Amino acid sequence: MYSPIFRALTRYISVGSLALLACITGASADGSKSLQVSGAWLRATPPGSTVAAGYFTLHNAGQRDLKIVGVETKLAKSAEIHQSFTRNGNEEMRPVEGGLAVKAGQSVRLAPGGYHVMLMGLDHPLVAGGTGTVTLVLDDGTRLEVTAPIRSEAPPGGSTP
Repeated sequence: MYSPIFRALTRYISVGSLALLACITGASADGSKSLQVSGAWLRATPPGSTVAAGYFTLHNAGQRDLKIVGVETKLAKSAEIHQSFTRNGNEEMRPVEGGLAVKAGQSVRLAPGGYHVMLMGLDHPLVAGGTGTVTLVLDDGTRLEVTAPIRSEAPPGGSTP
């Protein structure tokens, strides 16, 4: 009923569609596609401050563990993942060595008093009402850009507004 040209064209389109689907499926194995960010915000700074912090929740929707091994930004000279904690009654903070792991199917919350992105050597104050961007660098080399509102205080619920 259909011409040989029509059948050949239909086969060609079907094979092309399968190839495209394979490419899309392969791309989803990329860590930046599996890692979801929610509730991102940056803390506003007073004039003259050279440090700030950023918060958000990470969710790994993928099938393999991921690790954040770096943070890049144009807002400051450097950025790192830090952890705040209390030791012997004193508040302390230190960089997270070896990266921040986000296990497959799990979430990690970056919030005041715990894990956070530390921006050091700010080029200018972070003003409430603006936005800022940080880029998370994963151990597989992929990058995930996160643009966040700048707030003067934590939203209700911590890192998730």
